[in-house]
Amino acid sequence: MTGPANSSSTRPAKRSRIAVVTALAGDRDDLQDPEVRFDSADYIAFVDSPEKHRSDVWDVRQLPTGWSLDEKYADRRHAKLPKILPDLVLPNHDFSVWVDANIELTTDPLELCRRFLRDDKEIAVFPHRERTCPHAELLMVRIAKLDVRRNLDLIKREYRTRNVGRNAGLYELPFIVRRHGERSLRF
Repeated sequence: MTGPANSSSTRPAKRSRIAVVTALAGDRDDLQDPEVRFDSADYIAFVDSPEKHRSDVWDVRQLPTGWSLDEKYADRRHAKLPKILPDLVLPNHDFSVWVDANIELTTDPLELCRRFLRDDKEIAVFPHRERTCPHAELLMVRIAKLDVRRNLDLIKREYRTRNVGRNAGLYELPFIVRRHGERSLRF
């Protein structure tokens, strides 16, 4: 559930900058203000159309776009950038709590960082609620047509090369708690 320890980091203190971050691209969803806002964090939403998404809670920012080479999946990929590289888009924050745009955060982000990044852990992700098999997840992605066949075939070959077995474990990533820094960037 959590990553390797980093002896140079400490547990989140009250003075640490924490961001609750989400992203939206395309016309699939609208940005929703959370019912509860915690003062321990900045709320930052990266969107492809800031003029469309108004908020009383979220600091709405322009989503970096134009880098995906596949137009069909560009919106999905653009929205993943702040999810997988929060250190790059939030350089002034020490921690981030990623939430998919359809998730309501009901626990104080400071408490989440303290609970899940204790002992100097770098990242916390959580087991998938429905599947434990990466191969089954790959099949679901193929059936739902969430990526091109070429990419899915490359992943399947990589699973074979690395001897990833059935029921090897699977994490779901609509919610990620992360410590920013050099190790996170390398990861």
